[in-house]
Amino acid sequence: MSMKFSEGKAVGKFRLKDGREVIARLPRKGDEKKLLEYINSLIGEKVYILESKKKTPKEEKEYLKKLLDGMKKGNRIDIILECGGKIISVIGTEKSESGKKDSHVCSIALGIVKEYRGLGIGNKLMEMLIDMSKNKMKCRITRLSVYEPNKVAISLYRKHKFREVGRIPNGINHYGKFIDEIIMVKEL
Repeated sequence: MSMKFSEGKAVGKFRLKDGREVIARLPRKGDEKKLLEYINSLIGEKVYILESKKKTPKEEKEYLKKLLDGMKKGNRIDIILECGGKIISVIGTEKSESGKKDSHVCSIALGIVKEYRGLGIGNKLMEMLIDMSKNKMKCRITRLSVYEPNKVAISLYRKHKFREVGRIPNGINHYGKFIDEIIMVKEL
């Protein structure tokens, strides 16, 4: 990874359509409480993410440790986006460790809290993820997973030239309803 890892380091900022400033920074020890609020708000909304059970402080502490360790090793980059001191999004790109046959492929993920959707942040986040995957992680392909009912996300990914390459019928049990998982890729 060409970006030197430094916990909490600011990596950028931009303004939302409504004028509020968003700070993009690397995660740091001490983010556990804000990250817990963030993920549990998404789970509480029943958004289309893999997690379905609210996280505990202990689980979030373990998650943050895993995330920071992966960034130190250079096989992942995660960015926290804050507005007014609140985490509004977490984005990440991750690849296999060097020497593995798929180490040229990054997997990306993102989530945005409800009150910040529709303000132009999705496009900015996709641009950041694509740039991080290509220029920082040196990946040649980036992939993601999206759930079939999430038409807004699918449209965003297609806008950024991702294409569907596979589908797992009924691959996700979303709160008792089985839905298709769609695999999308973009060559960088």
